[in-house]
Amino acid sequence: MSDMSANELATDPHQLALAAEPVGWFAAFDPLGPGSPRTRLLGVVALILLSALPLVLLAPMLEAPFEPDEGVYATIARGWQDGLVPYRDLWDNKAPLLFLWYMASFSWLGDSVFAPRLMAGLAAGLTVPFVWATGRTLFGQRTGLLAAALFALSFINIYIQVTANAEVFMLLPMVAGLWAFSLGAKSGHPAWFLLAGVLTALAVFTKQTAMWAFVGYGVWMAVLFWREASERRALLEAGALMGAGAVLAATPFIVYFATHDALSHLWFALVEFNWLWAGREPFYMKLVPPLVNPAPLFGGLVFWALAAVGIWRLGVRGDRFAWLALAFLAFSEVAAQSTGLLYAHYSVQLMPGAALAAAIGLPYVLERWGERDRVLGAGIATTALITLVAAAFIYAQPTSAERFEVQYGMQDTMEDALVAPAIADAVASMTEPGDHVYEWGRESEIYFLADRQPASRHLYNRIYAFDPAMLDEVMVDLEETRPAVIYLTHEEEDFVEEVPEKLTSYLDTHYEYAGRVENADLYQRIED
Repeated sequence: MSDMSANELATDPHQLALAAEPVGWFAAFDPLGPGSPRTRLLGVVALILLSALPLVLLAPMLEAPFEPDEGVYATIARGWQDGLVPYRDLWDNKAPLLFLWYMASFSWLGDSVFAPRLMAGLAAGLTVPFVWATGRTLFGQRTGLLAAALFALSFINIYIQVTANAEVFMLLPMVAGLWAFSLGAKSGHPAWFLLAGVLTALAVFTKQTAMWAFVGYGVWMAVLFWREASERRALLEAGALMGAGAVLAATPFIVYFATHDALSHLWFALVEFNWLWAGREPFYMKLVPPLVNPAPLFGGLVFWALAAVGIWRLGVRGDRFAWLALAFLAFSEVAAQSTGLLYAHYSVQLMPGAALAAAIGLPYVLERWGERDRVLGAGIATTALITLVAAAFIYAQPTSAERFEVQYGMQDTMEDALVAPAIADAVASMTEPGDHVYEWGRESEIYFLADRQPASRHLYNRIYAFDPAMLDEVMVDLEETRPAVIYLTHEEEDFVEEVPEKLTSYLDTHYEYAGRVENADLYQRIED
């Protein structure tokens, strides 16, 4: 593949256009450019400042209320630190590297809401150099710097709900994998494909939707395989090396969970349950992009608009590297839509690919403006104004809780997060450190906020909706751990969900009603 790439650079007009890309002052901000040590140092400083920008933009949300999902991750991470094994002892359907990010944050900063949020901001910042490196590898110095700057600035879109969720931690290994794959595609050196397989697999073990990046690479290579007979052997080798890299990255997880008698639990959580979870939504919902939500759409409108222009320009270029960027972005969109749910934070996976496309779109907009064709430029300026107004509105809120309310709008997790501290305080006051408690509901952040142990590995009742037989396991757990408090949290304060008869019978026998706090009914164990 390397010889073919070299020939293309010599003869393909699209590649010649890329090679002749005017860089101007961009070269002064290129850490790997041919300039003097001073200019390269200037480039390093610029890249460091861009890498710090996501954390700066996310800083007003670091102390926002903890989401239920974040509470699950924090509870499992703390349990893992204490010797419990994820999936076997504490269950969730997210991938294990996510919990390791939380564990690292707690080891560094202590158990707090702030710690994983700060770690998420740092992970986003560490992704910036890989966006830069990918853009530079595929399209040159100017595109690399613009892509890094646009990606970093796009975190001003607070409405896309970047918290300490799986998507933001997934970005770092996923984009690093794209960079490695780009180097392999450009140079033909097989080692880069091995590294791309390792890094992309690590992204999958952070959130499973990163698997669509593998599909995107596979489609891109399959098209080349069909069109370029001379490259078929190299492409097969590249695909095999990517597979080997993925196996290499997966092996430590397989060995760990196998030796802890948890491999089947891992498989069920990561594969079987998520298949069921994605299948519960009608097929037509999988065709609806999450960005139909107005807040994250308008909150980042200028970046999405520039990306749309860039997608068009990449299609016009039509070279293999343009199609690689398009394939990555297209399958990031597939990943965001694959569950058929419209949660805003699913679109976080689009941000790197959108930044690469936007870095192609922005110079074209400026070029048209310079030629006095002001229509496109005026449209982009309008989207920029909308983005700035949306950002100013959320940043102007006086407290992190109020910013959080604006960020999440009417989403049910917003209400859950706001009332959780009061419920957690009540649970903590009714129990002692080391006590077990159990929640029937969806507010799993209460375990972490109250600093109490879950009485069952099923931290919430989502899985019960798929397999009611799981309640039998929960009841066995409750008989064994004898939780000091059981609390029933309801989706709405004035709405009482149906509680299974087995659980209500158990409560009638062993517990007494202790009152209601916010949307939670609390029951305290009666001394036997």
